[in-house]
Amino acid sequence: DTETTLQEKVLYRYYKTHDKITIHIIAVIYLIFALGIFIIPSDILSRCEACRGFVNFMKQYFPNIQIFSDVSPFKQEIEFYTSYMWVIGLILAVELAFYVTCQYIMFVDEDANTNENIKNISFFGLLFYFGLGVFGIKVYYTGYIVTNGVTFMARHFKIDFATKFEIFQYIFLFQAAFSTSVYFIFLLIYVSYYKFSNRKNRSDQI
Repeated sequence: DTETTLQEKVLYRYYKTHDKITIHIIAVIYLIFALGIFIIPSDILSRCEACRGFVNFMKQYFPNIQIFSDVSPFKQEIEFYTSYMWVIGLILAVELAFYVTCQYIMFVDEDANTNENIKNISFFGLLFYFGLGVFGIKVYYTGYIVTNGVTFMARHFKIDFATKFEIFQYIFLFQAAFSTSVYFIFLLIYVSYYKFSNRKNRSDQI
């Protein structure tokens, strides 16, 4: 009917403009919220009961909030900051999951590039995406970046969130990595499904 057709058109327009427009808008919004660490009052949890209740609620589900607070001199700021960045990051993760669903489920038959991507991703590529996804989720959610540090290019970095810039830098990066990892997990599921289906169809034809 007309309503269904209109919804499909809106979804298809969202999908086709995602990489050119939508993702840039999301990136700007994400950056604005990420810069919030520089204006959060040092006593925000002491003087704001709602903020304290919000942080206590988030701590029940995200262990990295307390872990980050334990090593940083900016106790209240980092707890509130990490908590609300989790909300922003989860919204971003849902948006990316929805986008990849549009790409590989809803409009896969209408996009030649997507079909080509499915053919070109190898088994080892799928394993890489899986490993990257699990790693990105684990190191941030569990607080691994603080308890074990980060190794990059043969250099080991100890993260203790000693400055607000360090808080901004690492949480901005790893929260985004977490959200992107959700994208990779969904990508893995959808591409694996298509590869398995195609292989099964070829076997049935033989």
